[in-house]
Amino acid sequence: MYAFVVMVLLNGTPHFVIMERGLTHSACEELAARPDSGLRIDGKPAGGEGRCIAEDKLPEIDLGADGPA
Repeated sequence: MYAFVVMVLLNGTPHFVIMERGLTHSACEELAARPDSGLRIDGKPAGGEGRCIAEDKLPEIDLGADGPA
């Protein structure tokens, strides 16, 4: 499975935002090919490059039972 990830610069620092997970490669490529990644910051489209990353390559995030703290 793949994740659709957008890389944006916030205050000069690159950040990766996971937009969708559990995608097939072809579904992820369709999202990456769109001109608008769907990412919004303060309600405005965020310019950033969308890409597909295999989920097993993403860093482990332990959300626990209740989600993020």
